[in-house]
Amino acid sequence: MPHTFPQLAHKLDTLRIELSVCPDHVDLFSHRCSRLFQRELQGLIERVLTRLDIPGQRCRISSPLVVNLGALPAVAFERAFCQRLEIRLEQLLRPLLSTAHIEPVGCQTTRSLSDNYLLFEQVLLQGKGPLSEPLDEWLQVQWLRDPESSLVTLARLCLNGASAQRLYRSLTPSTLTTLCEAWMPCVSMDEKCYQETLLLSALGYFQQHPQLAMPHAELEWPFSLRTLHQKQLLTLLFKEVSSLHASPSQTMKQWLQVLWRDVRIQTAVLTPLSDAQGKRLITWLGQPAIKVTGEQKLCAFEVKAPALAPLDSFHFERAQRPAATSNLAVMAEDLLTDNAVSCPTFGQREPFIHECAEDKAQRQNPEGKVLKVNSAGLCLLWPFLPSLFRHLGFIQRHAFVTEAAQYQAASCLQRLSHIVQAQEQPPEAIPMLLCGLTHKEQQPGIHVESATNEKLLKWFSALPGLLPSTWQRLSPVDIQQWFLQRPGWLAYEQGDTVIYIEPEPFDVLLNEWPWPTNMIVLPWFERPIKVKWGTPSD
Repeated sequence: MPHTFPQLAHKLDTLRIELSVCPDHVDLFSHRCSRLFQRELQGLIERVLTRLDIPGQRCRISSPLVVNLGALPAVAFERAFCQRLEIRLEQLLRPLLSTAHIEPVGCQTTRSLSDNYLLFEQVLLQGKGPLSEPLDEWLQVQWLRDPESSLVTLARLCLNGASAQRLYRSLTPSTLTTLCEAWMPCVSMDEKCYQETLLLSALGYFQQHPQLAMPHAELEWPFSLRTLHQKQLLTLLFKEVSSLHASPSQTMKQWLQVLWRDVRIQTAVLTPLSDAQGKRLITWLGQPAIKVTGEQKLCAFEVKAPALAPLDSFHFERAQRPAATSNLAVMAEDLLTDNAVSCPTFGQREPFIHECAEDKAQRQNPEGKVLKVNSAGLCLLWPFLPSLFRHLGFIQRHAFVTEAAQYQAASCLQRLSHIVQAQEQPPEAIPMLLCGLTHKEQQPGIHVESATNEKLLKWFSALPGLLPSTWQRLSPVDIQQWFLQRPGWLAYEQGDTVIYIEPEPFDVLLNEWPWPTNMIVLPWFERPIKVKWGTPSD
């Protein structure tokens, strides 16, 4: 709201007032605030400026001045509003109207951007302003004094690791938010501002002003993707370069390449993009850091992967063991026990698919025949299946207790990929195969007890918490729709059962997967099933 005061020779263009009230009466307090703005605000500002006026000096504050009143009581609301606003406004304006802190309007500064950067850096190192005033207040004064050069200087500081950390610790949350909004006004900032938010906002500012020189790309601290606002900033940054005509500077490209190394950023960036945009981006920045096709050849059924910790109920984590023990060699029958899961070398056993399904599988899946299947992504859950089935009462000592339990287990897997399906709908090929059955052995009318279904749904709702940190940000429905429902193909090649899974750009999330994604090993299998991320023609 503009306010001009010619008699005092000062001009305050925009004043923004922030306060907290009871959410149950927002409309009432909004109406009361509007009346205060109309009746009291101009007189209150004039009183403050009169007390602070210095003869011979005039000042124009063109940038928004933000006054945070905090939480106000419902009783005597108007009185508390005016008293607190007058006090806070005077605290903000006093350094602005001090001759030691600001030049008169019309006086041009001769300081270059490099000098300005050195001054800001020196002040950050000292942790206070030149006159020992609080650093946050001093930075706000400089910003209001010369918004354009200050924004450039602060943006450069945010791309310097040590300076960025000091700046983040020195500014109040409201100042951090205002700064990010000044850099990226097109993105609404309604969440907590982290150091990562500062970095992304500063990069967005330089992307909008390609004529400005920016620091070289170097990320000196671990990047954490925490808020929706950060994902929006990432999308804007990378969407620009994914367009056909974008040509960012070399330094900007280096910064984006540094961010691109993080699998969480790859996922956040690729998910909202179209296939064409994603392909252009991958061509420009390089392939994601992980190969997820599962095409690597196994040597004597050997898998080299980090060891996994003991399995507690249906929860397993990475084992905290020395790197020398990361490649284990154990026999297949010891792979999944009641107490542990490992990702090791499998023994030199003569392979076959399943003790009761090998001959049927060979007859029903002749060499070269490919069957289109749904829910191929259920293969990712193979390390959890023994403990889950044990939890549901389907297996004991690595074997199904009855044939009916085996079919019920397949029906439960079907529900994990399609929670809303009818409970007695026959399971499809992949759930059947994961339970040691062939897709020709379907039995209609499989009934699962309601108590078992409740256990299954409770387990599924807790699934994100059992997965690596990046996956814990996904909901069970996200995991179901992005991965478990993924279509694929079932093939029989050179005596092996092979599951092909249709790849998607967000498969980069599998970079944090702590167990193999190119094979399935279960205690009721006497031979691993191969998994390939691609189409049968690849």
